[in-house]
Formats: sequence, C-alpha cells, structure tokens
Amino acid sequence: MPISKPLLIGVALVFVYFNQFLFYLLAGALIKDSRLVVAERFVWLAAVFGWGFSLAAGYMMLRAASRRWSDWALMIAAALCLAVSVGIMVRQGLYAGLSPLFGADTFLIVWLGRGLLNKRVGRRRE
Repeated sequence: MPISKPLLIGVALVFVYFNQFLFYLLAGALIKDSRLVVAERFVWLAAVFGWGFSLAAGYMMLRAASRRWSDWALMIAAALCLAVSVGIMVRQGLYAGLSPLFGADTFLIVWLGRGLLNKRVGRRRE
C-alpha cells in the first residue's frame, strides 16, 4: 500500500483516538488515587482529543461519496452519542461525559475501518 493522504489522515486519527482512550483511563486512575489536579488535566486532554477526533471523522464522513444505509446508521449513532455526551457534560461534569464521547468515537472508527476492510476483503466481482 503506497503512502497517500488518506492513509496519513487515518494514521493520525487512530493516534488521536488511542490518546483519547489513554488519557481517559489515566484520568480515572488518578481520580481513584485522589490526585484530582493532575486528573483534571487528563480529563481536559481526553475531551479535547475526543472532540477533535469526532469533528475530523465527522467531516470525513460528510465528504465521503458513499451514502449507504450503514453510513447513515453509524453517523446517526455517533451523533446521538455526542448529544448524550454534551448533555452529561453539562449536568454532571466533564469526566462523566467522556464515556459517551468515547462511544461516539468508537462508532466513527468503525466507519473509518469499514472502508479499509471493504477494500481488503471485499467481494470480488467477476
């Protein structure tokens, strides 16, 4: 597979997705260890990485040419998770809203990976 712009963007998005998850787990561990000042920084980092990933992947979804029902289903599921995340963040705090945000990003990473999977093991038409 040659190095291309979509490949570099995909690698960058997976890096951001992984860091969001890492910061979320670190924040939870620091909260349990009663190191709240440091935990708050990781909560903010996880939120910034999560929303950055959501916006970038959502932009890619909207620009994609394929509009099958599965694309719309994943887009709607991600949008619902993002809406729930915002509602929870407003009512209960930033850390509580990170779980639905991570769920939304998981739906988006499935959509991004679906294209690669279809390319690799897609049906062969003869």
